[in-house]
Amino acid sequence: MPVGKFIQLFDYLDKSSQGCKRDLQLTIKFLEKHKCPIKDVTEWLYKNDGGCDCAVLANVEKQFVVRKIISELDYRDKDDEE
Repeated sequence: MPVGKFIQLFDYLDKSSQGCKRDLQLTIKFLEKHKCPIKDVTEWLYKNDGGCDCAVLANVEKQFVVRKIISELDYRDKDDEE
């Protein structure tokens, strides 16, 4: 699933008025609506500490933020080398 779609998923979960039910109910609803590969994405989420909707936000979203920061720092370092 593209990074942009994950960002949309995080926003969707953030804005949801339903609380976490210790499953991926809301995540699966989002994936179905956006015709994303449910099995592949949920397996990846489980492997990355996203075993329920709130863990997707708490753990998986944090990984995306950290990767983005590292990527931006790497980009800046390359600019400094020139």
